[in-house]
Amino acid sequence: MGDSDEGANVGFATARGRNWPTLRQFTVFLENKVGQLLELVRRFEGSRVRIVALSISDSGECAFVRFLLSHPEQGREILERAGLAIIESDLLGVELPDDQQPLLRICTALLQAEVN
Repeated sequence: MGDSDEGANVGFATARGRNWPTLRQFTVFLENKVGQLLELVRRFEGSRVRIVALSISDSGECAFVRFLLSHPEQGREILERAGLAIIESDLLGVELPDDQQPLLRICTALLQAEVN
């Protein structure tokens, strides 16, 4: 098989029956109190699960913590055992090339694929 054929017959499948790979995002609701984020992060201590991306939306009384985990299945189990209400979402991850206006090119490709 030549270099031009490499990857030609690679099929993608996901646990949710999709034919493209996605990233799993978890969202957890926390009270807006000192130490809540530390408690959440400590839940993964002693496991192989690492938080690889994190976003926090603060709305006064509460906060929504969105994160990506290195091992999402094990991470879900840890969160469920802790009794935390979680929301899972599938994300499309894109690595941007190092050139001018890479996001413009990505958005054009997504539009052509009819991905909203």
